[in-house]
Amino acid sequence: YDIHFDIIIFLVLLALKKTTQCPAFNAMSDPPQSSRSNVEPRDKERKLVNDNIRILGLFDTENWDWGEELFDYTMSMINDSNDGWQDDILGNGTYLEWDVKNSACDGTTALRAYWADRTDNNDVPPHGLLGCRCSAASISSANIAGLDGVTQVSPASTAKELSDKSEYPFFARTVASNQFSAKAIVATFRGFSWDRVSILQTDTVFSTGLSTDFQQLWTGEHDDESGVWEGDIAYSHSIMINQDETVNEESVRRALNGVPTDDPINNSRVILLIAHDQHAFSVLKTATEMKFQPDTIWIGVDAWSNQYPSNMEDFMSGFPVDAHPGYLGITPYQPNDDHLNFLSTLQEAQRRDGKMPWPELPHYAAAQMVDSIQALVMALVATLSKDRRNGTIVMSHLLDLDFDGVGGRVRFTPSGDREDPQYSLLNFRRVNGGGASWVDIGKTGSEIGSTEIDMNEICFADVGCGLDTAPSDSYPVPDPQLALWIPIVIGVIAVLLVGATFSYIRVAHKKKQLDSQMTEMQKKIEAVKNIDNDLDNINQVVDDAKKRQASLIMKRAALQGTPSTWIDSPDTLVPVTPEDEEYWSVFEKIRVTIPNVHISKLWRVQNKSLWSYYSFHKDRLEMNDIQPNERRVWHGTSSLDPSIVYADKMDGFMMQFAAQGLWGRGIYFADKASYSKHYSHTPVKSQTSDRPAPKKAELEMFLSRLLVGETLFVTIGFAYA
Repeated sequence: YDIHFDIIIFLVLLALKKTTQCPAFNAMSDPPQSSRSNVEPRDKERKLVNDNIRILGLFDTENWDWGEELFDYTMSMINDSNDGWQDDILGNGTYLEWDVKNSACDGTTALRAYWADRTDNNDVPPHGLLGCRCSAASISSANIAGLDGVTQVSPASTAKELSDKSEYPFFARTVASNQFSAKAIVATFRGFSWDRVSILQTDTVFSTGLSTDFQQLWTGEHDDESGVWEGDIAYSHSIMINQDETVNEESVRRALNGVPTDDPINNSRVILLIAHDQHAFSVLKTATEMKFQPDTIWIGVDAWSNQYPSNMEDFMSGFPVDAHPGYLGITPYQPNDDHLNFLSTLQEAQRRDGKMPWPELPHYAAAQMVDSIQALVMALVATLSKDRRNGTIVMSHLLDLDFDGVGGRVRFTPSGDREDPQYSLLNFRRVNGGGASWVDIGKTGSEIGSTEIDMNEICFADVGCGLDTAPSDSYPVPDPQLALWIPIVIGVIAVLLVGATFSYIRVAHKKKQLDSQMTEMQKKIEAVKNIDNDLDNINQVVDDAKKRQASLIMKRAALQGTPSTWIDSPDTLVPVTPEDEEYWSVFEKIRVTIPNVHISKLWRVQNKSLWSYYSFHKDRLEMNDIQPNERRVWHGTSSLDPSIVYADKMDGFMMQFAAQGLWGRGIYFADKASYSKHYSHTPVKSQTSDRPAPKKAELEMFLSRLLVGETLFVTIGFAYA
C-alpha cells in the first residue's frame, strides 16, 4: 500500500516569547561530563567564604579547546594581587571561585550544564555566568539564569534577539551583535565599491540571524557617503548541519552547484560565507575539491575569520603552490598595548606552572572572554554581597563600566551590547614556507565611510596581489573574439561571390529542375496542412478530456465534501482569527510542547486540488481494509518558502525538495511542535509571497493532516542496518 502525505490544513506563523515558567529539568538526562572546578588560590589567606564571588564558565569546550585554560588563568590572575595585571580589581576580602562546564553549541546541553552546576552547589546558583559561545546556547542559558537573577556576559554570542531587554534583561556581551556585524560587512563591501553579493549560510541560529540582518540592511536603494547605489543579492542558499555538528556534504555541493557563475547579468563573484569556523573550512575545502570558480572572493565573518583549518597542510594541498586562497575576513579589532600586557602576564603564569606559553591568544573570542570576565567581576564587586543575584542591580553597574580591555575599549549600550565596535580586515594568503596566514589589510567601523583598506597588502584568488582597485563583484565574461572571425567572414564572402557567378551561368539549366521541385514541394505542403488539421482535432479532443477530468475531480470533491471549517473563498490562504474556534484548537495543540509560543498569524490552506488528491487516497486505503490512521502533525520547511508546498496543485510535499535527515532523505513530520520548530521557515521581507511582510522574530511551519496507514516502529540502529 501507499502512504500519502496530506493537503496542508494550517500554516502557522510563530513569534516566540520568553516564559517565566521554570522548565522541568529533573526529566533531563545527565549533563555533559566535560567540566572542571577552579584551582586552589595562590593567595589563600585572602579567601573569605562569606564574601566570595562564584562565576560559572559555560561554553563550547570542544571547539574552544583553549577556553578552559584561558578561563582558569584569567580568574587566577585576578585573584593574584601581585602579578601586575588587574591587581586592584577585587575589594579587600573578596575572592573568586569558579566552575567550567561544557554547553556545546545547543540550548539543551547548555540548560543541562547550568542545572548540573546548581546541583553540584547544593541548588545555589552562581553570582555570574560567563558564556556561551553559540547564540542558541546563550538564549537557553539566559532564560534559565534570568529566573535566578544571575547576570550573564557572553564573549561570542551575536544573535540580535539577545539585545531585547524585555526578553533577556540580565544578558550582556563584549562582542558586537549581529546587527553591528552586518553593518560592518555592508561598510566593508561599499569600501570595495561592491553592490552585488551572494550568500551561503549554515542553518544555525547565529548564521540565519546574521544573514537576515545583513539582507535587510543591504537590499534596496541607498544614498549615503559611498554614493547612490542599490544592494542586490545574486544568490542565497542555506547549508545543512548534521546532528553530529558536521557539515552535510551533499547540501554544500547542492549550494555550490546552484551559484550562477556563468550568468553575467545575475552572478556575483563575492560570496559571503556565514558559518562557524569548524563548518566554514569544510565548505571551503569542498569548494576547492569541486574546482569551484577559482576567482571567487570569499568573505568571512568573525566566527571563522582569523581562524585556521584543523589540518592546514591538507587544506592547502588543494591549491596550486603559487596560488593564494584570497579569503577576506572581518573580525573584532584588537589593539596591541593592552593585548600584549595581558599576554605577557599570562605567559609568565604558564611558565611558572611548567606549561608551554602561548605565543599569542588563540582566537579573537579569547580577548572577548577576558574582557567579559573582567566586566562581570567589576560589576559584581561593585554590588553588595546580598544583591549579587539581583540582576537588576548588577546590570546597572555593568552598563556603567568604561575601561580599556584586552579587546579594546569596553563600554555597553543600554541593551547590553558592546558600544562602538571596531573591526580588523584580514586577507588569508600564502606566506613563506608554503602555508597560509591571515594578514592585516585595514579596519572598519559599523558605518559606511569608516572603512580603511590597504590594497597593496591584498592578494585576491586567481587575480593577483597589490591591485590598484578591487576586482569587480561579478565574474568576468570573456570578450567576444571578433578579430578571429574577420578573415573567415572575408573568405566566406569571396566563396559566395564565386558561387553566385557560377550559378548565374547555370540558371537556365536549373530553371526546369526548380519548376519540377516546386511542384513536388506544393504537394508536400498540402499533405502537411492535412496532418496539422488532424493534430488540431486531436489536441481539441485532449483539451476536452482534460476539462472533463477537471470536472470529474470537482464533482468527486463535491461528493466527498470539504472540511466543515472551510469557507467560500477564492484564496488558497484563508486567515483564521481568534474569533474562530479553530484558532484555539491550534493554539492549544502547539502549546503542549512550546508553552511560551504566541501565534501572530494563522491561515487555513484551502487547496481543493490537494484536498481531492488527499481524500482519494484516504478512500483508497479504506477500500483495501487499511485504517487510514489519520494524524495531525507538524512540519517545518527550513529555507524552502512554504508557498512552494501550499500552492502546488499535484502533490503538496515533494521529494525533490527533501533533504537528508537522521533516517535518510525524506519528508519528516513530528507529533511535537517543539521538534518541528527547529526546522521552521524564517521569512524575509524581500521574499515574494502572498503572505504579508514578516515582523521581528516570526517563524513559519505547517500543521498538516497525514495518512499514516499501517506503522512500523524501529530504533535508530535499524536505520543504519
